[in-house]
Amino acid sequence: FDLERLDYVNSLYIRKLSATDLAEKSLPFLCKKDLITVAHNALHTQSGREVSRELLARVVGLEQERMKHLDEVGESTRFFFLEDVSFSAEDLICKKSDKTKTQEALFDVYKLLEALEEKDFTQQNLEKVLFEDIQQKGRGNGDVLWPLRMSLTGQKASPSPFECLEILGKHVSLARIQAALSKLS
Repeated sequence: FDLERLDYVNSLYIRKLSATDLAEKSLPFLCKKDLITVAHNALHTQSGREVSRELLARVVGLEQERMKHLDEVGESTRFFFLEDVSFSAEDLICKKSDKTKTQEALFDVYKLLEALEEKDFTQQNLEKVLFEDIQQKGRGNGDVLWPLRMSLTGQKASPSPFECLEILGKHVSLARIQAALSKLS
């Protein structure tokens, strides 16, 4: 019996599911991991924030391509369900950077995002705006995107920071970047 083949077939099945179906099938696993609670057909994070089924479908959709089993759901998107993410100031600093450069880069990102309208908080627009700023200021992508990813997710591996920004939304994203800046002060 070939377990690798079974995992492969299962991953194909998961990839063929619609994001809505995947979200529904993932609910028991998210509940078991204490990431979501279901009460009166409404979904809530452990902090009590309500989550629409459409938003949940977008969140689990971020993991869909990498999943082999439904019980893996929430591993790379745990940050979405938490009120705060934990990391150290050292975690924010890219290998080739330092504390001052990281602080400056994150502050610039904060100001850029703060100036955007909520309706402009889309993955494509965020990618365009941030890459233009990175290029204009002569920074490396890692100098900006690493601390941004870490401040949003608290994870070294996660979906792209642009996807994370869009799904978290402007308010939560800015609050998390502000918390990261506080750690660097």
